Amino acid sequence: MNNPFSHIDNLGFNKYHFKNLIVSAMGTFTDGYDLTALGLVLPFVLSSFGIHSINSKEGIFWATWLNAIPIFGFFAGAPVFGVLSNKGRKKLYGIDVFLMGLGAFLQIFANSLETLALFRFIMGIGLGADYVLSPMILGETTSVKYRGRLLGIGFGGFWLLGSLISSFVAIILKHFLDIHIISQELYWKLVLGLGFVPPISILYLRRKMPETPRFIARILGDEKSFKELVYDIAKKDIDIKSLKEERNTLELLKKYWFYIILGAFLWFLFDIPAYGQSFFISYISNIIKFNNPPLLQAISIGFTFVGAIYFWYLYPKFGSKIMQSIGFLGMGFIFGIFAFMIEFHIINVFYGIVLFGLSKYFSQIGPGSIVAVGAYGVELVPTKIRGIASAINTIGGRIGVLVSTFLLPKMLSTGGEKAYYFMMIIAILGGVITIVFSPETANRGLEEITNELS
Repeated sequence: MNNPFSHIDNLGFNKYHFKNLIVSAMGTFTDGYDLTALGLVLPFVLSSFGIHSINSKEGIFWATWLNAIPIFGFFAGAPVFGVLSNKGRKKLYGIDVFLMGLGAFLQIFANSLETLALFRFIMGIGLGADYVLSPMILGETTSVKYRGRLLGIGFGGFWLLGSLISSFVAIILKHFLDIHIISQELYWKLVLGLGFVPPISILYLRRKMPETPRFIARILGDEKSFKELVYDIAKKDIDIKSLKEERNTLELLKKYWFYIILGAFLWFLFDIPAYGQSFFISYISNIIKFNNPPLLQAISIGFTFVGAIYFWYLYPKFGSKIMQSIGFLGMGFIFGIFAFMIEFHIINVFYGIVLFGLSKYFSQIGPGSIVAVGAYGVELVPTKIRGIASAINTIGGRIGVLVSTFLLPKMLSTGGEKAYYFMMIIAILGGVITIVFSPETANRGLEEITNELS
């Protein structure tokens, strides 16, 4: 049958896409801010509660659990909102950023490490919901030409922007700490608590977002509303019969399970080194003897933005498969050099900064802009199970974060070469799996990729 979504798929970039991009991506911006912020102020958090070394037994314990707790929130938020998304993407949109903002704001009032962990769990529920809803909504409303790039920039690039702003906030407030205008405790509470601003700022806009055309057509089967929305977006009149998906969820899951697991496993592999380097940047700063984690983070994000720019220009030409393979294998190569230099005591500040930055560059031209932005959960399955697939993909990534969270502090606190050899193997494995198993998704419509209308 003729593709009824072709008018939407063939649109050029317009204000509809721009608005969806900004409103959707601000949730990921918040994730980048919040999850980076703790790594930047971790020594001050621990010191406020009587733990004066991040390498001590207590320091490693709380460094691990404060980073892990939001991830357990993901495990609550992602599956619940993934299943409920078939009741309406629009109905849920906004609840996620409210939970994010609430959890972030409450951190200001934490009076113990336990209450700080609780507030970060609330924030994690909202983040888990957002990781399911936002890529799905952007993917279902964006044209073929820009879908892959907007997913990459919207959820990879905005994560970086949030991380960069977090670094700048930490650097600026550190100045006020150094000249004794604010206390150590107020310093870290402000850095963490200001993470509530981005999600709350877009709460109203999310509640006003229209429903996605694919949800209206494929799940609701509302022909009239679909025609009206296509005309509103593309200024085209269409004549269609019912597009409602008649197959049940279990039947679709049985057919597309491989691609769901593929996306979840590749995201799992990517998040081990990606979050390990962000969460435990204080340890990495110690290894390369550069005693300024916020500045190291800011410098590395410069490398990452270069990767994001190259991704934008190269993705249409080379596609998702080649770009992701290069990214994974490039990360593995850099991690191997890093590990070798640590092991043989030839690492220094200059080499450390360059290698740290290059690893971020390769992550962003590849998996950090593709599988880790939820693209596989959006692009490789039909509309009816897209929410469930996105939830499973998100959980796969978060399990990778947990592996990183529980394994890397010990490795990094005892030299670091074992951590980087481990991350080298993980990244190379991701590249090999991408080459062997991943289908190409660039420059193809969602229904063409899944073959769901045939």
